[in-house]
Formats: sequence, C-alpha cells, structure tokens
Amino acid sequence: MKPSWESWESNSAEALLSSPRFAATFEELRDAITGTDIPLREVGPFSSRERQKVPKRQRKTKQGVSADRLLPIHQARWNDAIKRSLQGRGWTSQPLAAGIDDVPMSEALLVGDFVKNGIFVEVEFGNAASYFRDLLKFEIANKHGQADVAVLVCARRRTAEHFDSGTTTFESIRRNIEPYLSVLRCPILFVGLDHRDEDADELRRHYDAMYDVATANGVKCHPSSAWFGPEPESF
Repeated sequence: MKPSWESWESNSAEALLSSPRFAATFEELRDAITGTDIPLREVGPFSSRERQKVPKRQRKTKQGVSADRLLPIHQARWNDAIKRSLQGRGWTSQPLAAGIDDVPMSEALLVGDFVKNGIFVEVEFGNAASYFRDLLKFEIANKHGQADVAVLVCARRRTAEHFDSGTTTFESIRRNIEPYLSVLRCPILFVGLDHRDEDADELRRHYDAMYDVATANGVKCHPSSAWFGPEPESF
C-alpha cells in the first residue's frame, strides 16, 4: 500500500527543487517516500494494557455513540521505514540545523530528520504543535547554511486519522500557517501523504479484522462503516 503525494509551496520551493542543482536529489527523496509501504498494525493477539493495546484503539464519540475506534496504520513503523529508505540512499539522519557539532542530542530542538545536498527534511507524523518548531528549525538551518530548501512531510487528514488523533495533517498546516509564510525566508515544500483510493478496501478489511478480535474480547468498537462509509454493494 504505497502513499500518494500532494504538495504546495512557499518562496518558490518547487522551482528550486526542480532546478539542475537539486532535481536529482529531490526525485530521490520523492521516490524513497512514495516507494515506502504504509505499514499496518498487528491484528492480535488481544491485549488491554493501556500502552500496549492490541488491536490499537482509542475511545471516540461518533454520532452520539461512545466506543473504540481501531487504528490500523502503524505510525512509528512508517517513520522507521522512511528513515531506512533514505539512509540507504545516503541521506544524513538527524542533522543539526545550526551545524553546531557539540550540541548534545538530548537538546535536540535543533535536530532535523534528514539532509542531503542542501535539502533539509522533516517527516512530521507527531503532535499538531510540532510543525511550528519545524518551521523555526528550517529558518535556522537556512540562516546557517545547512538548508537551501526545506521539505515538510506529513499525512493527509483521512490517513492520519487511521493512526492517531491530534496529529499534524497536511490540511491543518495549510490552514494554520499560511499567514506566517510572509515572514519566513527559507523556501519550503509542504507534502501530504495519503492512502490511495484503490487501497481503501485493504485498509477497511484490516480494520474489520481488528474489530473482530476486539469485539470477541468484549470491547465495544465502532464498525468500519463509521469511518469508511457503507459497505459497497456486490453484484
């Protein structure tokens, strides 16, 4: 299940990334990310421990009904898969935005995700507040010569909702930070990853398998129709 790619830009980032200096490196980045499968969580065995719930689930209220929503996409594993793919292509992991080699990694507010040939990348599947720190990191990296152009990668909302709540989404970034872009000097490409329409049935089947395990163990869960719509008719 490979992700689709959608983007928008600030400060002519797309033109810069398509220029002879950056085009090959940027295509490598795009190929690595869109060629990485969206991983799915384990269906079982059943566990009710708060931090190790299997199937993974969160309490949600939908149309007045409180029940668990199953979360079929494995957020951390997706992050790790992208990391391995880029490292295998020679991208530097955890670059310092300011280029200060003696900053301890525990003080990692200035540490990015990846860099290669002046393209500084953040993959943001975390908390919705994190992308403001990413913007500041891009500006610092640009000022110190670590980034000529930046790429911020996140999930689109309909995909992010299948791995957690309150996370950064492509839509929320565009809605919330566009007014701030006039004061940012670093060119930034904002990328939204999404499961493809043709993969929705696979995602739904995985949800249903998780549903069967959870409900068999007495957990009240929303059915897949609450999130995917009615089952398609068969002929």
